[in-house]
Amino acid sequence: MGLVFDQQLQVAQRLGYLLLSHALHGAQIT
Repeated sequence: MGLVFDQQLQVAQRLGYLLLSHALHGAQIT
């Protein structure tokens, strides 16, 4: 159960990083 939670946490961090970088690129373009 702890392993699954760690995997979900890694996925959440990746998604958050992608959204953050996306927002930063969008801010740079505009």
